[in-house]
Amino acid sequence: MVYFLDVTTPLHSDDDADDDLLSSVVPLQPCIDDLDDALVIDSSTGSVGLLLSEGDKIVIERLASCLPGRPWLDTKTYLIRRVDRTTGDLDLLDLDLEQSAGSNFVSGHALGYRFKRAST
Repeated sequence: MVYFLDVTTPLHSDDDADDDLLSSVVPLQPCIDDLDDALVIDSSTGSVGLLLSEGDKIVIERLASCLPGRPWLDTKTYLIRRVDRTTGDLDLLDLDLEQSAGSNFVSGHALGYRFKRAST
């Protein structure tokens, strides 16, 4: 016996239910404006420096730079394990997932990422 699925009929047509479902799964962007900046920018040269060291916690707000409008991607807190101040590379520990992570404060700043000192 063969069964056919009618693809012309929506599974449900309640637009309000769709909106409720989407709003329940889309995370809200946390406000990190009140946190201290973790970067210093030299106004004469434009070079970027990190104000934190190994063992400090950093909050990084990332943007989806490959999408139109560069929407917010995520905001996470990391433990800094190693800093290369020449290249800007950061060796990090993701405190939520308890796994290694990486970032670069020079290229990240150029992409519009925000780097903040985590509150203790």
